Amino acid sequence: MRLLPCMAATMSPAPSTMWETTGTIIIEKQTVPGGGFDFGFTDNIEAPFNFTLDDGQSKTFVDVLPGAYTVTEVDPGSVRLPLRSELR
Repeated sequence: MRLLPCMAATMSPAPSTMWETTGTIIIEKQTVPGGGFDFGFTDNIEAPFNFTLDDGQSKTFVDVLPGAYTVTEVDPGSVRLPLRSELR
């Protein structure tokens, strides 16, 4: 997590110590036995709101604002396995 100061040329009311907090979400795919590929995921974090991972790969979302997010792995049999992540 990193803290970034909010700065502007002019502010009203007077400048204060405002900070914007962002985080990182990492989704990693591991299969047993190893070697699977093209596992589909959907998310509500950033466009295009879907991605695929092979065994051992990861997807990193950076500068994510605090909130509740959902990443769902789409099972080839159309069963959805929810993964939850929350930044505070």
